[in-house]
Amino acid sequence: MHGYALEAAQYSGDPARHGVALTNIGAVHRLLGRYELAETHLSEAVAILNRCGDQLGAARALSNLGIVYERLGRDDAAAHQRAALAAYRQAGDRYGEASTLVNLGNANTRPGHLGEAYDQLLRATALFREAGAAVGAASALTNLGDVCTSLGRHDEAAGHLSAARDIFRAAGHVYGEAVALTNLGRVHGIRGDHARAIGDLTVAIRILRSIGHRYGEASALNILGEVLTAVGRTTEAVARHAAALSIATATGDHDEQEHAHEGIARAQREPLRTTGR
Repeated sequence: MHGYALEAAQYSGDPARHGVALTNIGAVHRLLGRYELAETHLSEAVAILNRCGDQLGAARALSNLGIVYERLGRDDAAAHQRAALAAYRQAGDRYGEASTLVNLGNANTRPGHLGEAYDQLLRATALFREAGAAVGAASALTNLGDVCTSLGRHDEAAGHLSAARDIFRAAGHVYGEAVALTNLGRVHGIRGDHARAIGDLTVAIRILRSIGHRYGEASALNILGEVLTAVGRTTEAVARHAAALSIATATGDHDEQEHAHEGIARAQREPLRTTGR
């Protein structure tokens, strides 16, 4: 569909329409993990839309390009988000500003920048709430919870993630609810509240499986495996990690494959370590 839109835009002779079509195609490639194709389309879109003077169109393309660069591990990801943020602020687009602050916060979730990420995500949450965008606020709160977890502020993280879960659930946004529950389960595990962690992760896995989100399911299974190991249920832990490994192998998710292998090894060592005390 987007390919036809691009062809139509090219034949129309309208450069702004062409730039928007390129942005849409680039965004689709980004969502599908085709980052090189996304970069090609989005870079061209930024150039065209800037030449046309379409400030908001260029901002949207820049923000998407920043996400691509974040996924590719490039250092200039945050710079693209800052450029998009400036354009949205100049245009008075509060929703665009909030969305870009979330992206900028995500780009800054690395050592030495977590304080910036925290401030950006807190501001994004406030802007979404002012705009009446509940799901946007929940997304920002989910990311804010992750940053708080990285900062070791686990009680605050649990509060943000619980709020996000409730908003997503009320809105019927099942994927958002599952992500919030997965992260909340991880935080409960860190805090030693293993029963709540197991409950949240079990619900998250059920949701992710029902909607066919295999990447999320593998991640939640691995986290559940860690919690089960922590409470001595190592046979169950190995089973969860093995299930995660099977999914991650099928999807090509190397991070979760590594996570699963490490989890299986840890669970298999645990009885020996416990016996040796």
